[in-house]
This record gives sequence, structure tokens and C-alpha cells, in this order.
Amino acid sequence: MSRRIRRRSFTTKERILFAEEHGRTCSICKKEGLMFVSEIKEKLLSEGKYVFTLPDGSEVVSAAYFDDPLMKDKAANIDHKTPLSRGGTDESSNLQLLCRACNLSKNNQTMEEFKWRIYCEENVNDTAKEFANKFDLSREEVVYFFRGKDKVKTFEFMQKLIRSVE
Repeated sequence: MSRRIRRRSFTTKERILFAEEHGRTCSICKKEGLMFVSEIKEKLLSEGKYVFTLPDGSEVVSAAYFDDPLMKDKAANIDHKTPLSRGGTDESSNLQLLCRACNLSKNNQTMEEFKWRIYCEENVNDTAKEFANKFDLSREEVVYFFRGKDKVKTFEFMQKLIRSVE
């Protein structure tokens, strides 16, 4: 039987306070001016965007605000550095403010795993060149062989082989 993970719910006030305490800046990419969905929705609606008046005089809000550039660019999430599913807690020391893009990219990884993945992805091409030179292969042969493979495992594998012949 699997263990049910209980995720803490933050009130809107707690979310805003958390964002303020963290400078409304993404901990990973340093994007500034982050806002929570409820704040963005309130801002857009206060500007009259996505509010339509029906013939009977009543107003309705279109869900199209989810596609607004502000929502895509500035939406914030409270993230667990070590996910709850991996033994993390809801303690403040395990929480960070992330933009939506970084949060989706990090997924269920710990921060250490995420940073290692980013490092590997940024350095896999240079390592592929070194690997090709070391084993007298063309870069195209290396790229073809590893196409579609996990970049972290590819990077680690090439590093291990390079070290083994030194």
C-alpha cells in the first residue's frame, strides 16, 4: 500500500507573504516580479480584461486569462527543494519560490539532481566533442548514437569512458 502524501495548503495571504519574503524572484532563473495566479487574475480583471457583459447586464469572466502573456511569464509556484514524495517536508527551509517554467522543468527532482541535470545539459556538447576526439569518431557519429537518450546519463557515460582511457 502506498503512502499518501499530504501537501500543505497555503492561503492566498500566506502565498503573497512568501513571495514578498523571497523578493518575488525565481530561485533558479532569477526572473523577477513573480505573482500567484490569484494575483494575476485579480490584476487582469481589475483592468477590465476578460470580463464580458451579457445582454441581461450580468458580467462573466472568460477563462481566456489563463493564456494571457502575464500569466505565462510571471506565474509563481511554491516549490519543495526536496519533493514531499522523496522525503521532503513543508518546513520553510525546504520551500522556494519558482516561476512556472522552472517548477515544471524541475518536476520531481531534488535541487541537487536538478542542478546536475542542468550542468549536464549545458556541457554535453563539449563532452561529445572530447569523446569524439578521444575515440576517433566524428561528432555526428556521437550525436547519432546518443540521439534521444537521457542527457544526464549520456554525459556521465561519456565522462566515465574518457576517464577510463586517461
